[in-house]
Amino acid sequence: MKVASVTQPDVLPARPVRAPVGWAARHNIYYGWLILAASGAALFNSAVMAASTFTVFVIPMSAELGWTRTHISTAIGIASFFAVAAPPIAGRWVDRRGGRLLLGGGSLAIGLSLIGLGFVNGFLAFYVLFGIGRMLMLGVLELVGPTVVSNWFIRKRGLAIATAGIVNRIGLGFWPAFASLIIVGIGWRATWWTLGIIVCILSIFPIWLIVGRRPEEFGLLPDGATPRPVAGERANTTVVAEPAWTLRQASRLPVFWLLLVAVVAIGASGAGLGVHRWLYFQGNGMATSMAGVLLGSLAVGMVAGGIVAAWMLSRVSSRATTALVVLASGAMTAGLPFVPPTFIAFVYVFFEGVALGAMYTAYPVLYADYFGRGSLGSIRGVTEPLGLAFNAFGVAIAGALYDLNGGSYLLAFVSFGVSLMFGALLVFLSRRPVPRAA
Repeated sequence: MKVASVTQPDVLPARPVRAPVGWAARHNIYYGWLILAASGAALFNSAVMAASTFTVFVIPMSAELGWTRTHISTAIGIASFFAVAAPPIAGRWVDRRGGRLLLGGGSLAIGLSLIGLGFVNGFLAFYVLFGIGRMLMLGVLELVGPTVVSNWFIRKRGLAIATAGIVNRIGLGFWPAFASLIIVGIGWRATWWTLGIIVCILSIFPIWLIVGRRPEEFGLLPDGATPRPVAGERANTTVVAEPAWTLRQASRLPVFWLLLVAVVAIGASGAGLGVHRWLYFQGNGMATSMAGVLLGSLAVGMVAGGIVAAWMLSRVSSRATTALVVLASGAMTAGLPFVPPTFIAFVYVFFEGVALGAMYTAYPVLYADYFGRGSLGSIRGVTEPLGLAFNAFGVAIAGALYDLNGGSYLLAFVSFGVSLMFGALLVFLSRRPVPRAA
């Protein structure tokens, strides 16, 4: 009979207890929650490189530097394409060495690149600095953050990843709103510097708190289970069985390739929607001053979506949850070109954000549930690059379809919606692989 390999409760620490771990133990706090806080800080930082923040700088930078919007917007596609090379390296690194350097150092590097953007005068410097930040966001932090959290939780994984995702969505709402507020008073260069300094300060949290790969290294168990009875207390050795697939083993499974195609179908719409959603409403008469409100509605909806996903994951399988929320996201995307630029738009975009937030929360949980913690970073490091590549092309594809369709986003948004719904079908058809013998 085939059984899943399980973390054993009597694993001894492989390294000395570091200061944050000892502090958590003395205060009866499971250290995984501090890991979650550190990962959340890194994901909050990563949101500063989102397309919604970038759009705030397009007009003032174009006006001062004499660049066309096409020149500046091209940075999104180029930078997203740069990110394709990062996941395989980041995935293997986090499996072998943990996420401290990647999340903490990556956040710090994003902060420094933002500061550098405040000094640019030429295309090359702009593309390089923005490309580095965008690559770290898409190819490193958004892959490593959920992976690090998954390594410390099994039974509470859905809640933990949803919480980290909510912090990221808060960042998606905070950074554009904050930038649009201060850019009027201090200019676009000082705004880049301000964002960079804040990110550099926040990078301290993952650098300080993330000191190990998995709880077993410190004699702990996932979800806060205790490995041995403590005097006067009841032992809690409940550890949920989980699979233990390596990258080589997983790549021989049909479900691995099914999910790979699903990731491509889902990723194709990401940056395209991020850039062209607002352009659609603006082109149909929505006032420019409403950009922050519309993007804020989306961000609030994504926060709510993380909560919805956590609730669903606690009641139904990660496969069913992921398929349902991706399907909902596809339906909402396909309906965008029929939404008028009135109050209805803000309500619609909010619910679109709910579907997107739930989708981005659910599918990292699906991968961890299917393949286990041991090689999760390496496995996702192989699947993510294709999704990022199609994400990079999504901006250009939407623009081309807009031009081909006579200045209408109907074909672009419906195509994105169909792509998402196809991804939902593939997820629904996937089945958790039968665990290998321990």
